[in-house]
Amino acid sequence: MATEREMLEFAAKACGLVVIGNSHGYLLVRSDGNKSGILWNPKDDNADCAAMCANLRINSAYWVNAIECYANSGIIEHSEFYDKHNNPETAWRYAATMVAAKIGGMK
Repeated sequence: MATEREMLEFAAKACGLVVIGNSHGYLLVRSDGNKSGILWNPKDDNADCAAMCANLRINSAYWVNAIECYANSGIIEHSEFYDKHNNPETAWRYAATMVAAKIGGMK
């Protein structure tokens, strides 16, 4: 099982971002064209997660107590709300970030 930071690094790789550091649970990333970095954590930030999902074409399906995120490549991640403090946004961010990390090569 990968650490949270490894999961974020694989997700960043999938998005074409270069990791140049970290700060308070966020990665400091840059795209190839930028010289300076931005803080990025799709597992904890709705805006980062939404942008990641749009760029990687990650889809979401909601169930009564869970969410399933999936990519066209067949990668699927399921997250129960109650595992994430009964919060559907937290469950969505976790499942989507796991899909992105798997796209980026995480085993």
